[in-house]
Amino acid sequence: MKRGASVFSGHDKEGSSMARVILRRLKYSNAVVDAVCSMVERHMRFINVRQMRKSTLRMFMNAPHFRDELELHRLDCLSSNGLMDNWQFVRDFMDSYRNAPLVPPPLVTGRDLVNLGLSPGPDFGKWLSRLQELQLEGTLRTREEALLQLGQIAPVEQNALAEYLKKLAL
Repeated sequence: MKRGASVFSGHDKEGSSMARVILRRLKYSNAVVDAVCSMVERHMRFINVRQMRKSTLRMFMNAPHFRDELELHRLDCLSSNGLMDNWQFVRDFMDSYRNAPLVPPPLVTGRDLVNLGLSPGPDFGKWLSRLQELQLEGTLRTREEALLQLGQIAPVEQNALAEYLKKLAL
């Protein structure tokens, strides 16, 4: 950070609130207001990009206006500390996914859970999130691997899982 510059805790949230008031006063559309406020509120997350798990970073970068956020981060760095390491790290990570989706479709869905005899409820989200996290980490690469992992984290009867895999020809 440059000498004389100061940052206060919570400036991201305060900045987002200020931006909302100003943009509304200037009569920007709700879409613009929401996008700008989200970017301002999230801008401090770039500090931790190198410590983020791969799955967390991929989800972070999957935000609808991420390219604009990245540009905001670049300008923020240039106007404050001049350090571009995190910006370059994210750029390199983005480049590594140039030919693949950052967040591909999930290998397992709620329909699979229902088909395996599980009752919908709050655990569905936990199980599906865990499987998606492992998929984004690169631990799970196929639908079969994901369904087998589901059998380890959810109360799926093993016979039902074997039959389901057979039915899907996996």
